[in-house]
Amino acid sequence: MAVGNVDDRPDYDYTDGLTLRVYALVDGQMASTTVRTVKGDIAATVTAKRIGSKITVDVDGDLRNWRVRIINCGGKDVEAEGDGRSITVDIL
Repeated sequence: MAVGNVDDRPDYDYTDGLTLRVYALVDGQMASTTVRTVKGDIAATVTAKRIGSKITVDVDGDLRNWRVRIINCGGKDVEAEGDGRSITVDIL
């Protein structure tokens, strides 16, 4: 789930400061979402995949200052910031 960083208006740059939330991936499972521009065009496609205790999130497109938040991994949330095209998080 993509969550923007502005909550006081609907029209802002969705590609800047985005938090990508990942919920309940089991080993081998993949999830994806698209992030759109304010005009509705696709700005990026994001894919998360779990292999063992690692979740890798890949971005195909243009996101800036993004982060990943893995929700409820062993009773805790895990967060990592991205400045490139990929983040791998060890959830154990």
